[in-house]
Amino acid sequence: MGSCSRDHNFPPSIFGTWITKERPNWNGDYPLNYNHMAPYYALYSGDRIEQTDPYYMPLLASIPRGNYYSEKVTSIPGGILLPAGIGPLGIETTRRTPFWDTNYKKWIKDKNVEDEGVFLGQKSNSAYTVVNMAMQFYHT
Repeated sequence: MGSCSRDHNFPPSIFGTWITKERPNWNGDYPLNYNHMAPYYALYSGDRIEQTDPYYMPLLASIPRGNYYSEKVTSIPGGILLPAGIGPLGIETTRRTPFWDTNYKKWIKDKNVEDEGVFLGQKSNSAYTVVNMAMQFYHT
């Protein structure tokens, strides 16, 4: 983590900073169903709290889109519903695109896409992102 978690706006993605191809799997995004959170767990108890700061930046940048999905998908205004994965600076890496239409037809047919956002049936991702925030609260 010390070698890749320094830039606050671009924390390490699912493959860290060692992506070796033009289009990495999962778009090289921050999967919100465990994979973006897990690398940071030990930093809290290891007293490396400052290195966890980059974790929060893509989440904070995605709040406006999370508000949109909360209202459109669940009819809950003011809530935050995040898709299966996000990118830096509020980029929505899992948004339905022609690439998704071509390569993930079964996922679309199985209703894993709602209002053009890819949720994969996971509605608890936003709540799960709070685990590290709670860890920071309890360790500081």
